[in-house]
Amino acid sequence: MKKILYLLLIGLLALTACQDEPEAAIETITVNGVSFKMVKVKGGSLTMNMELQLTPTSALFRDSTLDVTVDDYSIGQTEVTQALWLAVMGSNPSYFSSNNNYNENDERVFEDDLNRPVEFVSLRDCQTFIEKLNELTGRHFRIPSEAEWEFAARGGNKTHGYPYAGSDNLDEVAWCRENSDGMTHPVGQKKPNELDLYDMSGNVREFCLEFVRLNQIYETTIFQIARGGSYNENIEVWYRGWISHRAGFEIRMNVVGLRLAE
Repeated sequence: MKKILYLLLIGLLALTACQDEPEAAIETITVNGVSFKMVKVKGGSLTMNMELQLTPTSALFRDSTLDVTVDDYSIGQTEVTQALWLAVMGSNPSYFSSNNNYNENDERVFEDDLNRPVEFVSLRDCQTFIEKLNELTGRHFRIPSEAEWEFAARGGNKTHGYPYAGSDNLDEVAWCRENSDGMTHPVGQKKPNELDLYDMSGNVREFCLEFVRLNQIYETTIFQIARGGSYNENIEVWYRGWISHRAGFEIRMNVVGLRLAE
């Protein structure tokens, strides 16, 4: 009888411990009436892909990897939305917005939705946005490092080793060339990855802190790193994309946005 009671007690303690440990610590922040969520990520180690894909058949640093360790941090559950950008900046620069919602025949091209990710923003625009967001919240938001981005996209310490962020099937987790109809979509509509993060394999590419400087004979080219896939591509989670800085930090594209870190 004592043995049975002992086993029941052990089982009860184990069940209580499991209930006390949350699946993921998610914090909701509200700015000027618009809410967004940050997911706490327990740090860990990973082997990063360092190959810089220039074209489908051309790459720098081919087959190059780097072993890194990241500390605990938080990352946006979704990409920054047009709604949040508008709440902070007072304007919406996105291509997929009411700015461009009618064709020459005055026909609606797509549905307005401020929950689409913000895009057509430069790295300098993003830095200004984050500075203002920090003033409004008293926080220390920033653009994620490349290591933080890839660690989170792969699922952190909960990774299942999927080729895409949360699945073996790209269509389940991303807006890509085959399913997007050539446009962005509201964030958080696809299946999340192991850390409850959305759209890291496709909607818009996302700026990271790092850049690569390539010294050539006649000129120096700087490549700003942008990770993840866009609505116009099919990208595996290890893919290392880039934005050329020939135009400085002001280049804007409707396939690139950002995700916050802290």
